[in-house]
Amino acid sequence: MENFFQAAHHLRKLCIDCAVSLPSAAVEDLFTVCMPNVSHLDISSFNDISIDLLLRLAGCFPNVETLHIEGLRQCSDKADACEHGDSNKWPEFMKVLFDDEHTFPKLRNFFMDDISKCGPGAPAKLLSWNRPLEILRLKHEVTSINFYGLITSPFKSTLTELYLGWYINNQDFRYIGELHNLKIFSLLLCLHTRDEEFIHLKKLSNLEELYISCGGEDCDLTPDGIIALFDLPYEMPERSFPYKLRSLALTDLHMCHKEVLEVIVRK
Repeated sequence: MENFFQAAHHLRKLCIDCAVSLPSAAVEDLFTVCMPNVSHLDISSFNDISIDLLLRLAGCFPNVETLHIEGLRQCSDKADACEHGDSNKWPEFMKVLFDDEHTFPKLRNFFMDDISKCGPGAPAKLLSWNRPLEILRLKHEVTSINFYGLITSPFKSTLTELYLGWYINNQDFRYIGELHNLKIFSLLLCLHTRDEEFIHLKKLSNLEELYISCGGEDCDLTPDGIIALFDLPYEMPERSFPYKLRSLALTDLHMCHKEVLEVIVRK
């Protein structure tokens, strides 16, 4: 512990592998001194974070730009929640994380698992988070997110990388298409997506990398729809996708015909 505190002011990247159950006094004791040089904090092994611990972390790491909390989950054990006095903690927890201007004020890159596990209001709070996010990664269930919130999101113009580890509601392609500075978009799966929904990705003129699993037999895209997405206009092609595209993976695309491949390669 003494060696840790001696090195605290020199740390720039901190990844903690927590093998003890939280809350834990031993874990909280680690965060009693300010570590102003830490810009990358990975506490994805923390499966639970009390409000007190969150406040400690925010005070201990005021200059964090990258935050990993993928392991965070809502406790489903009511007895355990009551034992720790946290049965109704999630609304307050989300308020501290997303609404308090002093909680990780310099955050730019955010990695989380399932935002819906943090309560019904958490997805909306995430999209209204007043942080200039550049990278957002949500590993699992994202269908609870109404991506309409991107239209007025504070990070609409700053987000450059979006990684979604599940499928989205198909109408949300329209709102993702409004992220005009997006350079990387990764979607684990799309289901029964139609051409008129998929075509909204064409507005992502700065997109350099696109990774989507198209759903195989559950794919409703047509060859004409894919061709329309990848066909560049003659006038001002730089304002359309895929002008800047460098890396592409459309997996499980059963209707990928020769004509589709020719258009993709040519454009």
